[in-house]
Amino acid sequence: MRKEMMQSMWLSASVFVGGMEGIKDEYELCVELLPHVPKIPLAGPGGAAVRLPMADVRELGFDEELIRSECYPFVAARVMTAIASRIEAGS
Repeated sequence: MRKEMMQSMWLSASVFVGGMEGIKDEYELCVELLPHVPKIPLAGPGGAAVRLPMADVRELGFDEELIRSECYPFVAARVMTAIASRIEAGS
């Protein structure tokens, strides 16, 4: 089902929040199927997202401290703004 979802729609980014072990599987599937799509784990809420790689976070100009903030609604808004800016710029 996850594979179908990722292949059936145009994604400009993927954001991972909290989660249990299944979130790692989703992340790895996203890496495989959508290597060009930024993968942003929001680590503030805890959960398995804390253990996901942060490489795309740095590429978007965020530091890991911000992404690990417990003020994750604020962080999520900042991340979505950055993603929207990339879409508008055609990146």
